[in-house]
Amino acid sequence: MNGGLVLSKQLSVDNSHLLTGPLHVAFDVTNKCMARCLHCFNRSGNELPREELTNEEFMDIIRQIAEVKVFSICYCGGEPMVRYNQLLEATRILKQAGVVNVAMVSNGWLMTEEKVNALHEAGLNHIQISLDGADAETHERMRGIKGIFDRALNAMEYVNNSGANLAVAFSPTHFNIHQF
Repeated sequence: MNGGLVLSKQLSVDNSHLLTGPLHVAFDVTNKCMARCLHCFNRSGNELPREELTNEEFMDIIRQIAEVKVFSICYCGGEPMVRYNQLLEATRILKQAGVVNVAMVSNGWLMTEEKVNALHEAGLNHIQISLDGADAETHERMRGIKGIFDRALNAMEYVNNSGANLAVAFSPTHFNIHQF
């Protein structure tokens, strides 16, 4: 019973002063992607005729996000690593502005050890890699591209070695749920 009272007391404490701006921004930095995922809700891909933000527009948005002191941001897409140079610069700007959590969701295709290390050194805290099967056949069926299973595994190793936090995303389907 005492534990319940302590918990109730802790929950009633107002910590809203700790947040100086919006809590979280999920920023789709591109629609480009080399994969053709069965479950892609925004139909990402390189051949779709969509206007992308220019690098200048991209960085302008990042500066605005930094200015409002968002607590957390996640680079999403498409495949965010398509814009690696902008991500690196954006991460430095956000961390200098005091953004606590800078994260990214990726399929791992474009990751190298050097790029992951540079992003982490710039301030990227968390990287989520998609892995939709325990073997290449299953994962590549979901992602629509040969070779992406091994690249995802390599990317996970790079993230672990960099010191950034690694998360793994798994999208269950009737053909992969038994591998969860």
